[in-house]
Amino acid sequence: MLPNFEILADSGAFDVYSVAPERNLLPLVSEQRRPSGLDFIPHFSYAEYASQIGTDPDLIVIPGMPGYTPERDGVMLDRIRAHAGPNTTVLGICIGGIVLADTGLLDGHTATTNASVMTTLAAQHPATNWVSNVRYFDDGNMLESTTLASGIDATLHIVDRFAGRATALDVARKIGYPNTGLKYLDDPSWTWPSEQWPTAPPSHSMTGQDWSSRPAPSGHNRRSACRCTTESAKQDLPDCSIPISDRSTAAHM
Repeated sequence: MLPNFEILADSGAFDVYSVAPERNLLPLVSEQRRPSGLDFIPHFSYAEYASQIGTDPDLIVIPGMPGYTPERDGVMLDRIRAHAGPNTTVLGICIGGIVLADTGLLDGHTATTNASVMTTLAAQHPATNWVSNVRYFDDGNMLESTTLASGIDATLHIVDRFAGRATALDVARKIGYPNTGLKYLDDPSWTWPSEQWPTAPPSHSMTGQDWSSRPAPSGHNRRSACRCTTESAKQDLPDCSIPISDRSTAAHM
């Protein structure tokens, strides 16, 4: 989650905020739900965000959330549905795609997710066309990455869409991200050299011809971003976003 947050903030194209049901001290935990020793306080509660920002985000980012259930986290699902307006892009990171699928926003879209949950999500959400063998998939205002690492690729792709290629390249350089020309910005099925085995090259369900970068929306120079947490945020950390004047907002659910 933190690399995605850093990329959006470092791009200069987003105002990034974290939001939660309540503005309380929350501990960060590992994927195994073990304490990390780090705590944080969200920028806004849901109510504060609504009163102080008052518009739908430009970007909603949903990270992988250990312990997530639609029953427990219904408030968060409702919030994502309510704020995923026509000008909002939603980015699911790794198993954050489970949350995104449960909102129903992927119905009628083509999407990807982590391989470990692909079969389950395909059975639970047949209205979505699920594809594999890509690092991320962009279907207009819905975008998902397959892993935490490819979430970096997907977030840089978001920066490319909103702020342009030069900005995406600059952010990648700042964070020391090896890019080999950032080929994945144009072809999300591109395989990193370390993963290219000469005896068993990976097969892909997509090629670069299936992919096209979309231009940044007109009328926006800078965007804002927010991090949002669930009711039991001490175990989970998601993403979302909202526009402020000429800046974009990103909300971390």
